[in-house]
Amino acid sequence: YLEGTLDFLFFLIILISILLILLINIISKKLAARYYRSSIEHKIWEMKRYGIYQRSYIKYPMPIGILIPFVFTLLTQGYLLILAFLQFEVYPLTSRAAKDQGYERFSEITDWDIAKIASWGIGTLLFFSILGYILGFSDFAKLSIFYVFWNMIPLGGLDGTKILFGSKVLY
Repeated sequence: YLEGTLDFLFFLIILISILLILLINIISKKLAARYYRSSIEHKIWEMKRYGIYQRSYIKYPMPIGILIPFVFTLLTQGYLLILAFLQFEVYPLTSRAAKDQGYERFSEITDWDIAKIASWGIGTLLFFSILGYILGFSDFAKLSIFYVFWNMIPLGGLDGTKILFGSKVLY
């Protein structure tokens, strides 16, 4: 009886940790986007293309932000954790057009701005993982590091792609 209770408690701690990691990542990017006068929209990581040709589109996008972690966890029986769930899009606010940028006025979001917004999420998670490790929440710290590692891989719309295309030095 006690072993089943401990397994459930461990599962609950992992689930709360993952939700907290996602919440920290989303809030930090939303705050950074607000600082750069833009809005940000998060969604599940999707796969829309399967090749390099223009006709290589999938009719209905696959939610690989859910499928890949689930499949890898089943195949490796929980030894390999892949935590890459979300992708985001940044849109300029109308107040951005009124901001003076030297001799120019523009309302575009540059790749550099997107890279800075994405790096805020990564940096905040690294900070909280160190804080969690110091405070004794080793499971949370480990999952945060896994999330940062998998999100920094430049695939699809993950944070690593946005940072790499915005600034190779920042990547």
